[in-house]
Amino acid sequence: MDVLFDALDRAMESARRRWPTTLFVIGAVLWALVTVALVGFTLLDGNPMAGIVLAAPPAALLAIVVARGITRLRWPVWPVGVALPVMLAGLVAPQAARYDDVFRWVVPVVVFIYAQILLGTVAAGDELFRRRLGRTGKGRALMSAIGRRRILQVKVLVATIVVLASSQIPVGVGIDDYASGNAVGWSTFELMFSCVAVPMFVGVWWRRPALAWYAVVVLPLVFALSLLPRTPDARWEAVLGQGWIVVAATWQWSRAAVKPFWRRQKRQRI
Repeated sequence: MDVLFDALDRAMESARRRWPTTLFVIGAVLWALVTVALVGFTLLDGNPMAGIVLAAPPAALLAIVVARGITRLRWPVWPVGVALPVMLAGLVAPQAARYDDVFRWVVPVVVFIYAQILLGTVAAGDELFRRRLGRTGKGRALMSAIGRRRILQVKVLVATIVVLASSQIPVGVGIDDYASGNAVGWSTFELMFSCVAVPMFVGVWWRRPALAWYAVVVLPLVFALSLLPRTPDARWEAVLGQGWIVVAATWQWSRAAVKPFWRRQKRQRI
């Protein structure tokens, strides 16, 4: 599995260096379609200001990255710009268990994919910026360590939130998805999640290999434990619908554990 993900990562990097404009346009269009859907939902809900908040920061981030690159971004441009996928993972994904049938696993998947599209488009925009400066191309430098670290930080944060949120047992444990007799207390389960999740969230900013390896071990374990009280059918659906997100999140944390750019480094100049 690690070989497969590495191959996909290298293929995306190669494609981004060969066709940055094409990938940026495709990513921007896909991002725009999702954003239009989100804004449309807020308009139907009678909250147009929320639509502006959802659309403006990512759009501004894409424009600024094309103009200045990722490395030159100052606080709070980057955290505000990527706040939307993190917010969707933290607010929308936990509600997925309340939906019926297929929607309970489609929602986390869509949130996860949306984050990948946005970050991929940002990476393509950074490639365009560096190409305009003549600092990329065949035999030239790849994305800076700061840029790669920033993108990986958001990826592991979104993936971790999606996995943890998707693994939570709903308040109504008596529904058909849970075997009889498995009356898991909400407060107990919530406390367990809080305890095991804190080191992962701390590790996103306090970048230490030990915390990354902790996430590599604990994240799939939490998901596996969340399957125990479910019925066999619900367990199988969860594995099919969310298992690949768990694998992707674990792989991203394993990258963070071994990549030199993950550790704190001095800011590079362009």
